[in-house]
Amino acid sequence: PDFAARGDGIGSETVITEDRLFENVFSGGSGFLYAFARSGQGCFGQLPLCQPLWQARMANGIPWAPAASRSLIFVAAPRGVNDSDLLVFDQHPNDCSGVPVVCAPIRTITIPDLTQVGPTLTNGRVVVGGVTTALRVFSIPA
Repeated sequence: PDFAARGDGIGSETVITEDRLFENVFSGGSGFLYAFARSGQGCFGQLPLCQPLWQARMANGIPWAPAASRSLIFVAAPRGVNDSDLLVFDQHPNDCSGVPVVCAPIRTITIPDLTQVGPTLTNGRVVVGGVTTALRVFSIPA
């Protein structure tokens, strides 16, 4: 490989956009979404090991793969026993802080059901499947 991204945990799933690689990982009872530069920015070593440009933490984990539009990342994550959140992140956020850099979602949509699959994007909409409802469809925020 050209470089390696360190994912400490299980359930790693990746989505690749024009200039970013997003990976979700479940570790220590929490889920993390990591954003890496496809250019190799933030990488070092002979087989470069890359540090994320930014990350986000979900208290109850990320069981499903993220989905990407041209500028946004969508993540379905459990919120509690019977509900989930659809979290929307900017791919190139400006309002992050800390070391490591941590970013918050730009929008959170509560889904009164547990999600069964990761979000899917189609025709300007985000589709999320649930345990007790077949599908929930949302417009992609502008």
